[in-house]
Amino acid sequence: MTRASLQYPTNRCRYTSRGAALVVVLFFIVFMVSLSMVFARQMQTEAVTAGNSVSQTQARFVALGVIEAIKADLQSSIDAGDEPTIDFVEPQAQVLGDGMYWIIAHDFTTDEEATFGVVPESARVNVSVSPPDRLALLPGMNTETANAIADWRDGDDEVREGGAESDYYLAQRTGYDAKNSRFETLEELLLVRDIDSTILFGEDTNRNGVLDSNENDANATPPEDNADGNLDVGAYPYLTVYSAESNQTPDGGERVNINQGGEVFQLLRDELSESRFNEVSPRVPGGRPFQNELDFAVKLRLTDEEFGELENEITTSGQPVRRGLINIMSAPAEVLDLLPGLEPGDGQKIVNAREQEGESMLWLVDAIGQEKAVQAAGLLTTDSYQYSADILAISGDGRGFVRYRVVIDTLAPDGSAVEGPRVVYTQDITDLGWPIDPAIRMALRAGTPIEEVAEQYRSGVR
Repeated sequence: MTRASLQYPTNRCRYTSRGAALVVVLFFIVFMVSLSMVFARQMQTEAVTAGNSVSQTQARFVALGVIEAIKADLQSSIDAGDEPTIDFVEPQAQVLGDGMYWIIAHDFTTDEEATFGVVPESARVNVSVSPPDRLALLPGMNTETANAIADWRDGDDEVREGGAESDYYLAQRTGYDAKNSRFETLEELLLVRDIDSTILFGEDTNRNGVLDSNENDANATPPEDNADGNLDVGAYPYLTVYSAESNQTPDGGERVNINQGGEVFQLLRDELSESRFNEVSPRVPGGRPFQNELDFAVKLRLTDEEFGELENEITTSGQPVRRGLINIMSAPAEVLDLLPGLEPGDGQKIVNAREQEGESMLWLVDAIGQEKAVQAAGLLTTDSYQYSADILAISGDGRGFVRYRVVIDTLAPDGSAVEGPRVVYTQDITDLGWPIDPAIRMALRAGTPIEEVAEQYRSGVR
């Protein structure tokens, strides 16, 4: 065997070891590059997540700032000696800090564009006290459903015609008792027999009052709708559970019950001239019992100015709190049509007439006639003590947004004043999705200054 042949295996072993080492090095390099890419992607994801979290937090604080602004606005009117009102908070495309907000409302006259504003809860029908025959007139409701609502809230176990009490609910797969007490939220209606999300919310799944494309395409995309070009808003925007007001005078005193005792004569003597007192007071005994304050004014033939002085000093109720009164100055025609004794179209007559209202509610007689006015007046008020706001807030970079529905009350449960307006209900409805023009978010995310986006939206430029 030659030397050359003896050396061949030695060289082969050396070259093979070098190749193996190179493979190991290459594998290590690939591994490290891959690991670096994974770490980089993870860091990028975490950076984006952190950025989104910051943006979401920014939007949340904008919404909280709006809530405080509404409370301060209400307090300022109270401090001035007036009824709680919203005078200063602007509801549409307003810049606040590093973000922007809207307060979404509902306009029954159109479903083509969004409407904005803080809503008095007394502009809605109180589902806890409204008579069943009135509830039956709401969209999606009927006599049986309205009676089931009344059975749910009343204090007995007697079943109204077509209604439902605990026996029905306990027999269901997941049994529960009828509440037999006032509703605490509108969503509680979903516990009542035959009421589902379709009846409560209709086709307006994002609750913006606008007919969006997915709400007008039959069954192509959720929700199911009839594709008739009109938005079914369900019963939700008509209803409240919060409307209530104190049965006290504006200065916190006791109102005079015009159906009891002789205090009403002293009140008339204090407010009227002697000649008018002598003319008016003999009509009191023959007019009793008065259905309500307007009936009192009509039977005594008071002038608009005279009734304006007496209107907030008298009552026919012995309860410290009056619930479910509807604000004749802010309720839409569709809600006013639901008042007892009124017919479709009467609500619009009231809306048209209230622009020229006088010192008292006597103008209602001229608007819809004495009989209807007196019958409806027992459920009417000109004040609001609870307000709701559907607040949409977005961060300045457009990456985060939140949407809260809140209800703010200026009264304590017993009807007395509280030390500052208080939030009595908060619901996070961000998961309903972005409810207005998507171009707003796109513009902000593209870097358009937030002040410019806000101005464009307010001026109608999209």
